[in-house]
Amino acid sequence: MPFPHGCALRLLAPVLAVMSILASAVAADPPTTQYLLFQMATGGPEPSSGAYHRASSKADFLRTARHIADAVRPGPSDPDRILGFAVGPIAMDQGEDDARSVIRDAFDVALATDMAVALHLDDYMFWARARWPGGRLLRAAQGTIEWKDWSKTPAGGLEPGYMQSIKLAPQLCYESPDVRDFTTYWTRDVIGQEIKKQFDRLVQAGRARLFAGVIVGWESNLNYGYCSLSYLGYSAQNLPADFDHERERILQRHIERWAKGVYDAGIPRHLIFTHSASIPKRDYDKLSVLRSREQIRQMPGSTAFRAFWTAFNGYSNAGFTGYPDEDRRFADIYDAVAQYGRGTWAMAEGTNAVPGPNGTAARSPLDWETYLARSFNHGARMVNIFGGFQGNQAGDFQRAAESEQAFAAYRKFLQGDHLVEDKK
Repeated sequence: MPFPHGCALRLLAPVLAVMSILASAVAADPPTTQYLLFQMATGGPEPSSGAYHRASSKADFLRTARHIADAVRPGPSDPDRILGFAVGPIAMDQGEDDARSVIRDAFDVALATDMAVALHLDDYMFWARARWPGGRLLRAAQGTIEWKDWSKTPAGGLEPGYMQSIKLAPQLCYESPDVRDFTTYWTRDVIGQEIKKQFDRLVQAGRARLFAGVIVGWESNLNYGYCSLSYLGYSAQNLPADFDHERERILQRHIERWAKGVYDAGIPRHLIFTHSASIPKRDYDKLSVLRSREQIRQMPGSTAFRAFWTAFNGYSNAGFTGYPDEDRRFADIYDAVAQYGRGTWAMAEGTNAVPGPNGTAARSPLDWETYLARSFNHGARMVNIFGGFQGNQAGDFQRAAESEQAFAAYRKFLQGDHLVEDKK
């Protein structure tokens, strides 16, 4: 599986800031259709450089979409429950032309198959070849790479555990003015502009409901954070009162900028979702007993571990990774949505299998109907299944997502039947 799974707010001020943003956003989202989506991979990183390149053609998308429809779509279906696919990651490495081409191709396939489409954006892993319109590399600008310490030691390449033997570009310094400006250019003027153009095509064709939305981020996170903190006035002589909490604030602002760029291009808020991968609170508490905060801080992805709140902002709805773990993760998602959101959220990545080492997965404690119900019965607008219809490289995830029990649950949902949660 190309991208299966990567791996609480403590102070009052950020709570008030987030709640203020949410309160000032446009009143309530309109009634929403629910989407059952299957993630399609657009390509992958080059092993030598880590730069992302497209490897799937429009014909590949169309072939996979038809395979999904043939296998999953029931005869009669509920018009408010729509089958579809998500395309991604759409990465900064691809440049303007290729990114726009992927978006156009995805909408073409949606129209050709009468299936919904979502665009899934990478926001920090694949930027080694990110360029301004004139050809200048973003990473050539000073101050765009994170530091590992206050001595300004540059961060090495990102090393997600699920992409073995591939070292990606270093962690972006999110508070760098160049990075912030590039984020606006990329999300508003490239991605957002093209999505708006293609969405307008659907509207004009009377098929607006085939756009499931855009997911702005791919388990958004932040490693290190010293460079970003320096732009906020912190240093070895002026340390933040809570280093980890300040990193969470930087991550939340980064996610918000990505959502705002797409929103400013004209995409409605209810069609924009974030993608966070916080861990269940009980797991974080157990980890805190075993390791110091300094040790946790060195773990990849640790900025998002306890910070469900970073997925929320005034320009989008929250989205989360949702693999099963005896309901702890889902309960924490419900609590976060109740506290910071407005009821609507997305399961931006998941499969009913428990991720293990080296891309393996163990059997889920939940049946498939219960797994879908944990999202759809609790306010999720979309559920984006990873591993299904991606071929044998998805391994255990593919076997779980294409099991007979899974197909029965998909069809029950799409037919409009109530999904029953196993209360055992």
